[in-house]
Amino acid sequence: MGRSLWIEKSSNRTWSTLHESTRENLKGLLEEVATLPKPTDHPKVTILEGPKTTVYRLRLGDYRVVFTTVKGELRVHKVGKRGSVYDKVNNVYEAVS
Repeated sequence: MGRSLWIEKSSNRTWSTLHESTRENLKGLLEEVATLPKPTDHPKVTILEGPKTTVYRLRLGDYRVVFTTVKGELRVHKVGKRGSVYDKVNNVYEAVS
């Protein structure tokens, strides 16, 4: 079961400013997750605490990726360092409502 990887427009700027090796590592992990039946089958992925159980967090060192899976797509909503990535995370919950 493969999902296509989609980076939301709001995250694209942050994604492009990441160091190339970090970007490649995150992309590789996201591609791995996209092949799994459930995102949480990957050891670096957990369900993000909040009102929706369809919002996930991927962890790589100090970086976090907040994403959802919708209609065969893995959608990246936020990416960044662990402290700042959770700012305005409520917008992600509203986007998947």
